[in-house]
Amino acid sequence: MKYLPHSSTPYINSLEEYLKNYDKFTKDNPDYYCEALSISASVNEKNGTATVWCLLRVTGHPCTLQRENVTVVNFKRKVGRWMAYKQTGMRGFGGLV
Repeated sequence: MKYLPHSSTPYINSLEEYLKNYDKFTKDNPDYYCEALSISASVNEKNGTATVWCLLRVTGHPCTLQRENVTVVNFKRKVGRWMAYKQTGMRGFGGLV
């Protein structure tokens, strides 16, 4: 299994893998909660591309930590459907709740 650099998280190659990994993660971390603080999108209908920026507040991973994360998701339109093809995230510093 191939892992992300500097991480114990494996590369995810399908929605099925993502959902299986997320289900295990939430079972292992029952106090995990993610709140969207801000979402912004840039859509280019002509080129069929879009970028979505999300500012998230994450609590419960690890148990008593609260931090903000930034996630950027890139989309392409294929056969009339928007498909996410890349997601990049950066963890912020946080403090104890």
